[in-house]
Amino acid sequence: MRVAVLGWGSLIWDPRKLRLKETGWQLADLRLPIEFSRISSDGRLTLVIDEESGTNVPVAFAESSMRRLGNAIRNLRDREGCSAAAIGVVTGKLVIRSRSQAIGMQIRDWSSASGFSAVIWTDLEPNFGRFGMETGLHYLRSLDDAKAAKARRYIALSPALIETRFRTRLRKERWIEAAKAPPKSKPSTSRPA
Repeated sequence: MRVAVLGWGSLIWDPRKLRLKETGWQLADLRLPIEFSRISSDGRLTLVIDEESGTNVPVAFAESSMRRLGNAIRNLRDREGCSAAAIGVVTGKLVIRSRSQAIGMQIRDWSSASGFSAVIWTDLEPNFGRFGMETGLHYLRSLDDAKAAKARRYIALSPALIETRFRTRLRKERWIEAAKAPPKSKPSTSRPA
């Protein structure tokens, strides 16, 4: 079984124990509504699928080195520190688990066209409340120095292809400095064979 893992945030530059094939991250022919609209346990704003506030941006994929879907799900769940219920799953023509049926079907269609048996992704929900440019900026400016440094690092290291409206606004406000992710984390533009 070939299992693809979708990524748009720290999975790409900090996979930790996520077990992926050596081909690494590649650009998917798939755009999803993504935004920095989830507050993590350490105060950072992190990237999640957000149908209401998100910007349709290209996402990346990597092939799991796990051959069993259950093992791949556990591996992603462990990397993300979340429950199995927070992992989206598509197999063949079925959307097994997705917060949004429309997003699940979009990923299912990409999976079918890409030749994967299954696709998994982190499907945590936005938890910011009423997210917007001003509320997001206000939140970031209210963070203490340590939390602000973590938030700035996460946003700066997020892949360049994830240029959400909020990230563009943060650049205009000079809240983040341009930072490059490590070379190994840059998704290639090649398509799967």
